[in-house]
Amino acid sequence: MDIGLICTVPAHGSGFEIINVLRDPLMLIIHREHRLASKKEVHFSELAKEPFILYRKDFTLYDLIIEECLNRGFQPNIVCESSQKDFLLGMVEGKLGITMLPSKICQNINCNDLVVLPISESAVNLELGMIWKKDKYLSFAVREFIAGAETYLEEGM
Repeated sequence: MDIGLICTVPAHGSGFEIINVLRDPLMLIIHREHRLASKKEVHFSELAKEPFILYRKDFTLYDLIIEECLNRGFQPNIVCESSQKDFLLGMVEGKLGITMLPSKICQNINCNDLVVLPISESAVNLELGMIWKKDKYLSFAVREFIAGAETYLEEGM
């Protein structure tokens, strides 16, 4: 394998070359009758007592959200886990808890019972990157693919 796509971009200088492809902040999704629904944005610490509905443990976002909760001084109350975005949203729609999804996914939520809010003071983002080994031979085609990706990303997609 010459290049890979990864969900959590490691620190540079790790023996790999990396291009950041996407950095998408997580948004809070709550029911329209939730106590926070009238706010313009929510501080992460305001979620300490909330029931969390999260992607399963094998998703990168799970670890990122748990880590952010612990950094904010609380252990999240996880009431449900799923691998299906629509199931997560359905649980929130049923008033069973809150969830967090990347903003690009939230743009396509089309449900009047759900409110999407930005989370302030949060370092949680879905990060996607393209990665390859430093000092490894790369074919002309791979080098051109990387150059094309860099140009595309510099132009703002």
